Amino acid sequence: MRTKAGGDSSVRWCERVDLFHDPYLADPYPFFAEARAAVPVFYSPDLDYGVVTRYHDIRQIFQTPKRFSAVNLHEEKYGAMAPSGISRESGSTQAGWK
Repeated sequence: MRTKAGGDSSVRWCERVDLFHDPYLADPYPFFAEARAAVPVFYSPDLDYGVVTRYHDIRQIFQTPKRFSAVNLHEEKYGAMAPSGISRESGSTQAGWK
């Protein structure tokens, strides 16, 4: 979801919360209620991950791991030079993730 005034609205969500300190740690539910209503995914530089906010989307990610695997990004970026142990064919990494 892009905003007209400039910038990605999902980027602004990362600025609204500090995931490692109060008041978020004391009660994260109000923040995620707002996030679910506003954006399906936002990037958190603190986590260096995209945070998915909606149950339906999270469920689809877990049900189709090959589609949402980080392996896809590694192969797109590095091609045949992808780090060893990461393979689309095996669907896993050295750590055994699928």
